[in-house]
Amino acid sequence: MGDSIKIWLLGAENPDSIRGMYLDHAIMDEFASMNPVIWSQVVRPALSDRLGKAMFIGTPQGENHFFDIYNAATSKELADWHGLTLTVDDTKLIPDAELESSRLTMTEDEFNQEFMCSFTAALTGAYFSKYLEKAEEEGRLCHVPHNPMLPVATFWDLGISDNMAIWFAQKVGQAYHFIDYLEYAGKGIEFYIDELNKKPYNYARHHFPHDVKKREYATGKERRVVFQELGLRPIVAVPKVNNKAEIINASRLAIPMCCFDKDKCQDGLRALKNYQRKYDPKTKKYADKPIHDWTCHAADAFGTFAMGRNDGSFLAGIENVTELPKEADSEYNELE
Repeated sequence: MGDSIKIWLLGAENPDSIRGMYLDHAIMDEFASMNPVIWSQVVRPALSDRLGKAMFIGTPQGENHFFDIYNAATSKELADWHGLTLTVDDTKLIPDAELESSRLTMTEDEFNQEFMCSFTAALTGAYFSKYLEKAEEEGRLCHVPHNPMLPVATFWDLGISDNMAIWFAQKVGQAYHFIDYLEYAGKGIEFYIDELNKKPYNYARHHFPHDVKKREYATGKERRVVFQELGLRPIVAVPKVNNKAEIINASRLAIPMCCFDKDKCQDGLRALKNYQRKYDPKTKKYADKPIHDWTCHAADAFGTFAMGRNDGSFLAGIENVTELPKEADSEYNELE
């Protein structure tokens, strides 16, 4: 008998769950819907050991990481990569009658994205894409330098086996300058604190969603206590908001007041642009909740900012803060 071949069918929800494999070939279906780190941090290293090959298949979902891979594959700079676009006109797989029916029940952007493989069609149901397009038009997606004279506040989305995301911001006048962004999956708390300590920032407060007060099963301690014992303080727990739409609306209102470093915040911005809810062409209604995918972590961390930005964290010169401003005492719970 010849050598056996093993074929795995794996999910992409938790990239770290498939680390450490040796692969000869990987087929990544609907790559646009996956967390982009699954390629760069997990699958690519697993293929490199054996000089393996990868194939990416999918429908465009805006100019995201799948768009980058497609551009790389069609670039003349990478001779061993190949890219191919097959629209419905090329494949002839869909009957004309069905295509005409689809045109009548889908928006033009939806049709172009799904059947014509358009990367530039607007994402249907994207919450923040228009706000960020305007930010780009106004020059607010640019080089945003760190001002060492001003404190830096952080805004978190918590995850353990899932991704953890952190935005870094400074208040300059009436504007919020986002100077950095950090996101990883499957890392311990110590890793994130070490990453924060490596950065040359004078931290004011670290804002967390309300579940920072939950107890860890392994230690029996609240998450915020574990953070504090490792030197991360002061910590602010942003109050729980049960209505997701309220957080999303607060984020929309906040974006026009923000400038983003287009390089250091690239991953976070890409997630915000692709954060969306599904549209049902039959009922002609949007879902009332966002799609839970790789974009949620950056969006939820930005939501922590949107709901917690008025607590006084950006006061110039803050060091070793121990109390919240009186006007914020009733709304925010600083944990020391």
